Amino acid sequence: MSSFSVSNNGIVLIDNSGDAIFVPSNYLSIFIMELEGIGSDNTLGTMSTFGFINMTFTDSGVHIGDDKEGVFLSKNEAEILLSTLGN
Repeated sequence: MSSFSVSNNGIVLIDNSGDAIFVPSNYLSIFIMELEGIGSDNTLGTMSTFGFINMTFTDSGVHIGDDKEGVFLSKNEAEILLSTLGN
């Protein structure tokens, strides 16, 4: 992930190649809950929590994508994002 922006409408995550994922505000609580589990020993692998956004957990982070684009967040980047969101 190279950047993100947070608004009342949701979060936009952008990676170095220009791919972007939008997480609407009504899905933020689920998104945050999934990110909070990124460092646990009990990650559940590929998840389709949003119906249109898949989260695939690896040892180094999480890939968040839809059927067109995807963004990878390292564990450190996920912590920064969670901190920004106030968790």
